[in-house]
Amino acid sequence: MTPMLRPMLLAAAAAMLAFAVPVGPGIAAQGSSTASSQPGPEPGRAAIKEFTDEELKSFAEASLQVERIGSKWNPRISDAGSKSDEEELREQAMNEMVSAVQEKGLSVDRYNRIALAVQSDPEIARTVQTYRAAQP
Repeated sequence: MTPMLRPMLLAAAAAMLAFAVPVGPGIAAQGSSTASSQPGPEPGRAAIKEFTDEELKSFAEASLQVERIGSKWNPRISDAGSKSDEEELREQAMNEMVSAVQEKGLSVDRYNRIALAVQSDPEIARTVQTYRAAQP
């Protein structure tokens, strides 16, 4: 890996760690009462059109894998004997997460953009939650 690419990859993977939280019904329910009281088209319609259905399905699958990877690595990272060991373990976890996202056909940037949309758009959150629930 080139020296310049490594910090960018780590920064992107660190952002992925931040979004390695379950997309639960609580997120999907946020803002639903305000959306129904606003006139005109639903606010989520424009945002949901930004992402294809296939991208949202890929995100749902990738987010489940990212969570599994985080669950596997977090205890190891917490039990690391030194800061350098912790850093090395965190890098390994991030590399696995990046690979998991890319294997689902998404770039890290696209994954992070969808993750932000899930956090802020109840309609996208509901859609992703439906796809996640359909996964084995």
